Amino acid sequence: MTAPALNNYEYQFGDTGTLLNEDVAGVVADLPFVDITKVSGLDSGEFRSASHDHEGVDGGYLDSEFLTMRTIVLEGTVYADVDDPDTICDQLKYDFRPMKSPNPFYFKHPNKPVRMVFAKGQGAKYDLETLRRTGQTAVQLQMIAETPYIYDADPIVGSGNLGAVDPGIGFDIAFNLSFGGLSVPANGATLMNSGNHTAYPVVTIGGQIDQPYLVDSATGNVMKLNTSLAITDSLVIDMFKHTVHLNGTTNRRNTILGRPQWFSIEPGTTTTIFLFGASSSSTGSITATSDSADNVTIVGTDADASDVVIGQSGRLFDAGGVVREATVFTVTGKSSAGGFTTVTFSPGAGTNPVTGDVLRLGGAIFSASVYNTWY
Repeated sequence: MTAPALNNYEYQFGDTGTLLNEDVAGVVADLPFVDITKVSGLDSGEFRSASHDHEGVDGGYLDSEFLTMRTIVLEGTVYADVDDPDTICDQLKYDFRPMKSPNPFYFKHPNKPVRMVFAKGQGAKYDLETLRRTGQTAVQLQMIAETPYIYDADPIVGSGNLGAVDPGIGFDIAFNLSFGGLSVPANGATLMNSGNHTAYPVVTIGGQIDQPYLVDSATGNVMKLNTSLAITDSLVIDMFKHTVHLNGTTNRRNTILGRPQWFSIEPGTTTTIFLFGASSSSTGSITATSDSADNVTIVGTDADASDVVIGQSGRLFDAGGVVREATVFTVTGKSSAGGFTTVTFSPGAGTNPVTGDVLRLGGAIFSASVYNTWY
């Protein structure tokens, strides 16, 4: 999903949908184009409420804590060649067709970034009127968002890895459990919600790790999972949907130990999500001592490479501990000369390794992302 670059009061449903209300429409834009004149449903969502009288006294009880689904309606005019008014209408009917999964509806308003709502199309509605003889068709475009939240289109992303054991990390709150030895600070991903509604992160853990668990530094919530991941595995934890999926399909929610403590980020607050696990260090690593001549080798000292074994798999990190790319590399060869060891690996890296890059074998990586969330 890539958010389009929109100008003020431009709209688009889906990553490849028709651009609506193009800011140069009627000036330099070619036919056809869609001029949006009214948008409904981007204000406060509908509240889900229930009320009961309070017997014996005046007043009653009102339950009004949650929002129901959000309905969005765009109204405007389609301008097209008088000899071909239906091609653009057919496209709009396709853009706003019924769909199994929601599409992002993008919009841009002055002094705000591109925002979006995840919605499902409810059709493009229009009548055949005499205005068609001038190439105009009044149209109404409808969507319903199962989740009513408005998000900034670009997520906040943090990443880290489960590295070597360290004496510990200090938190500004107390936990009711003991961590023992903790991973290096690179095992934390910091996120901030600048919106006005609670936000829910999505955490992705890439193996190799046993018994992974996550800690939310802001609340002290812990989510522990009774599972083991191989180097090529990926475990995605969606804190809003309350789902845990292995490699995109297999349900692993049953691996959560105890009652789930799903993480959330309150408006205007920052948290750091930490990854821990029984596998607290990589099985081996080699740090580049010079820039590589190609993208399939890395040269380090003999001492650094003593625990690198042919056939092991891992990932390439930069000198700051950030994963260079998601590719899992496998060591295919190892040779020593003049106090240095050259390690070859497959497949090739996207860019040549440079001084300070680390080929870490085994171990785990993870990322956490969240969207600024708005009512």
